[in-house]
Order: sequence, then structure tokens, then C-alpha cells
Amino acid sequence: MKVLSILSKRTINTITSLSEELGITKRFLKQILENLERMGFIIKSDFRSIRSSHNTSKCGSCNISCLNSNKNFGNKLSNIYFWELTEMGKQILK
Repeated sequence: MKVLSILSKRTINTITSLSEELGITKRFLKQILENLERMGFIIKSDFRSIRSSHNTSKCGSCNISCLNSNKNFGNKLSNIYFWELTEMGKQILK
């Protein structure tokens, strides 16, 4: 439940930042996230797939719009993920 709560408040997360915040290992967190995704509570996307859907550097439609114009991220983006709560995930938090 705490994982869903954190994901509902913050779009950009890394496995490291989440595991540290929750006080659990990265391996255990990955299992939790995989289970939440399998159960239909969250949807996972990587930064590259989200970034490619934005055409302008400041579209204002999401939390990552300011990052679209920054080309210095390079391969660092491969470990940044977006976990969005599904409707079912949002209902669980109510």
C-alpha cells in the first residue's frame, strides 16, 4: 500500500530512490513492483518511451516536459521509470 501511495504522488522514480525511501532492498522492491503490475494496479513505462511522445520542451502536460530539451541525460535515462496507477490502483488507495 505504501508503494502505491508513493507512486501516486511522484511520477519519476528510480529503483534506488524508492528502495531507500521504503527501507527495502532493490530486489524486493522489483518483486513488489512486478506483482503490482501483474495484478493490474500499476503500469510501467521507461523514460525513453515517454520522452518520445512529447514534441516540445515545455509542453506542460506532465512532470517531465522540462527534461525533454536536456540532451545530457544520455544512457542515465535507462534506469528511470514511470509507474502510473491504473484505475484499480487508484481505487485501492481510497
